[in-house]
Amino acid sequence: MKILRRGRLLWGRVAPWLRRYKIPLLLAGGALLVFVLTVQLLHPEGQALPRAKLADQNVGGATYDELVEGIKTGFRETEVAVSAGEKSKAVPLSQLGASVEAENMARNLLAYPLWQRLIPLTILRQPQVHELEMTLNQEQLEEASNATAEELSVPATDARLTISEGELSTTPAKAGQAVTTETVVETLSGSAFYFGMTTIEVAAEERAPMVSDEAIAAIRDQAEEIIRRQIVIVAEDGTEFIPEPADIASWLTVSTSEENEPELAIDQEQLSAYIDELNASVGVRPGTAVATVVDGEETTRTSAPSGLAIAADELSEAIRGALFDESASTRLAIRMVEVPPTIEYNRSYTSSQKGLRAYVEYVASSENIRIAVSQTGGKRWSAAGRADEQTIAASTYKLYVAYMLFKQVADNKLEWSDEVLDTDVAGCLERMIVVSDNACAEEFIEMFGGKAINEYLYANGISRNTTLISEEGVAKTTASDLAVLLRGLENGSMIKGNDRSRLLNMMEHQRYRAGVPAGSGGDVYDKVGFLWEYLNDAAIVRHPKGSYVIAVLSKDASWGKIAEITRQIEQIMYS
Repeated sequence: MKILRRGRLLWGRVAPWLRRYKIPLLLAGGALLVFVLTVQLLHPEGQALPRAKLADQNVGGATYDELVEGIKTGFRETEVAVSAGEKSKAVPLSQLGASVEAENMARNLLAYPLWQRLIPLTILRQPQVHELEMTLNQEQLEEASNATAEELSVPATDARLTISEGELSTTPAKAGQAVTTETVVETLSGSAFYFGMTTIEVAAEERAPMVSDEAIAAIRDQAEEIIRRQIVIVAEDGTEFIPEPADIASWLTVSTSEENEPELAIDQEQLSAYIDELNASVGVRPGTAVATVVDGEETTRTSAPSGLAIAADELSEAIRGALFDESASTRLAIRMVEVPPTIEYNRSYTSSQKGLRAYVEYVASSENIRIAVSQTGGKRWSAAGRADEQTIAASTYKLYVAYMLFKQVADNKLEWSDEVLDTDVAGCLERMIVVSDNACAEEFIEMFGGKAINEYLYANGISRNTTLISEEGVAKTTASDLAVLLRGLENGSMIKGNDRSRLLNMMEHQRYRAGVPAGSGGDVYDKVGFLWEYLNDAAIVRHPKGSYVIAVLSKDASWGKIAEITRQIEQIMYS
């Protein structure tokens, strides 16, 4: 009641004032309305309203171009966190094949139609854009979804029994999860994305482990029972050896049966190591005979006593039975067998073709190496070891490409000055030989065609069955085929004139000199190749005592080994 009385009193005081100033107030209000509407009508169409927001940033007054650039910048920095269970992967929207409709978003943010401008104070409204308008490239989306699904998928962890230093321990099983590409694609395609980070949960299917905790528990019980067994191993002189429980535990491992079930098995490596220890106690080492071998033929051999060793396979099988067959005896007798003396070979080679061939054949048979060597003058000795076995050519194939290149120039299909890559034909050939550039070699193969190169090689003495230049795969060759080309280069029968001089000059100055050049006492013109575990060297050598060609193709060797082979070959040929 007091409030009503006070209100009536206040109105009684204000009403006369309003009646007195009614016209001025109406005029002022009308002027203010006209001013506001004028401001709204005159607001630039290409400028955001004062309180406009893009994501969480105020963009009042921003132009269309500024908004478009801001939207594109925000899009580039936006990621989506795709999660499944405990796994999550953040992916930039651009990797999902998303394209932002920045122009359309900017137009929506700037939209201020006439009808809104005629409504007072609408200039103070706050247009906001948080959600991105995008289109998704289906192919890129599926590719990114596939990678995301793989990363979010977790394989189940089987329960395990670990036996280490005689101790048994178990690791419990753990379920995994499978996320499919289709699920990720479907979820992303139907989701809304916002500036910054959008988190999206995708469904995952549980993966059960194949080996349960219960299965491993049963295996552990079996292992503990086996470890408690007492095995007695009796030597021929009656000495007894009783393996400790820790020894027996070390012989056990867990494998998988044909039914894909866990089962106990013997760790043969550990058991063999134990038998070797026994052998050190009861066995007798054999003596060492020394055999003298000259040019691959044994000339003398010293005598040496035989030794004695445990019949390891027999004892290993007996131990296996004692552990896994409850009806088998646990008292095991050792049987000893005679071991012939070891042989130490003293190899030497005479300065003869027979000696050269014996050395090359021995090196090729004892290591993963293929060799072809032949003198181009003098006595014309030659030798080969696995020289016709096909192997990875590595960059030695570039000699074949150069051979084809000379034909193309001779047939006027190419000029030395023709542009190739960022140089010319002459420059690309030099790169290919001197620094072993791959790009130039691959460009020439694409120009000529692998099939055309092969047919040209086969028509000029290179084996059709062993050498292959491919436009896609790895080139293959043999030491024999490289030696054929090297001889044809040296005597001018395959590459002659200026072409011959040009190639020899490049081979003389190629940069990799740790193989044949390092082991030779002559001038070396060579082409190396190295790829993965393969090291190859194909060379013409002009030695003070005679010239020869050599091709050494090796796997798991070293440049030092190729140099050593070269030194030994020159020692045999020219000592």
